[in-house]
Amino acid sequence: MSKQKISKQSGFTLLEAMIVFILAAALFTSTLTLLRPAADISTFSHQRGEMILNSRAAMNSIVRELAIAGTGLPQGGIQLPDGSGLDGTPRFGCDSVHGCWLNSSAVFPNNRLYYITPGHQTFAVGEGQINDSVTLAYRDESFDLDQFPLVDISNDGTEITVDSRTTPAIDNASTGIEAGDILVFLNANGSAAAVVTSVVSATEIHLKKDDAINFNQPGAEYGNVKSLANAGTPGDYPPTEAFRINLVTYFLAVDANLPDSIFMMRQVNTHQPVPIAEGIERTQVTYDIYDDATHSASSQLVAANGFPNQIRKVNLAIWSKSPEEGLFGRGSDRQAMTTSVSARNLSFTDRYD
Repeated sequence: MSKQKISKQSGFTLLEAMIVFILAAALFTSTLTLLRPAADISTFSHQRGEMILNSRAAMNSIVRELAIAGTGLPQGGIQLPDGSGLDGTPRFGCDSVHGCWLNSSAVFPNNRLYYITPGHQTFAVGEGQINDSVTLAYRDESFDLDQFPLVDISNDGTEITVDSRTTPAIDNASTGIEAGDILVFLNANGSAAAVVTSVVSATEIHLKKDDAINFNQPGAEYGNVKSLANAGTPGDYPPTEAFRINLVTYFLAVDANLPDSIFMMRQVNTHQPVPIAEGIERTQVTYDIYDDATHSASSQLVAANGFPNQIRKVNLAIWSKSPEEGLFGRGSDRQAMTTSVSARNLSFTDRYD
């Protein structure tokens, strides 16, 4: 009887395979543990970079326009409708579609349009933080409406006729006048501001009542277009010119479609605001003022102590927030950015003028 040769097959036993699997898992876990800080640092750096870019975008836009606030406007600002017959206080931060974005404190001090109008604690956003807004005005040079004096102004100041030689025409699709724009009127009797409610033709503009910010009030005692007529002769206006301005308000708002995102908004005149930066959590604006009569200066004042005409410097602080957790699983990262800007038309006095 012959003997059969039994061959041996090499391999892992179940126990050996389990040991190898456990060691591999431990090694993989250790590797991930070592790599996670690097990934966190990369995410942190990316988010920090985004926050800086967002803050800088908002800051640069505001600073650029604050620096030219008041350009081309009458010295001391413009009287808005006031006195008997006033039907609604002139305010800012409103449009004809959404309504008013800011609370009831967003009004013009003394019913006057100043170069810069503080908006202290005018909007609650985010975690209930009350934020500041800021409103500024300057002449819009993109359309030369005052090439010729106005041809006609109605008795109540709600309809104006411009010279047909105005080029381009006021109803030009790209740069012309449109509903929601704000016009300033100047003549020997003073100045007034009004909101365009419609452009009827290439020569006719309407400034009807019930605009979004209560500028058009023909029934007010003074501060309206009608008050620019010669005393005692309604409808008899001296030569009057008109030009368009940019009334710009910066404020924070939450997008209804993105409730977790806070945006810095920029609104021009009474048009709908547009977002210019995301992730801005808080804004604070203070003012340095100087009283030319008493030669006294005060700094870091909220709302400029009620004297927007004395503003010499604007101090702006913006806080941004990361959309995700910060480094190593901590809470959201935050970044603060501050600057100060002197409004040229307020900080400079021409002693030779």
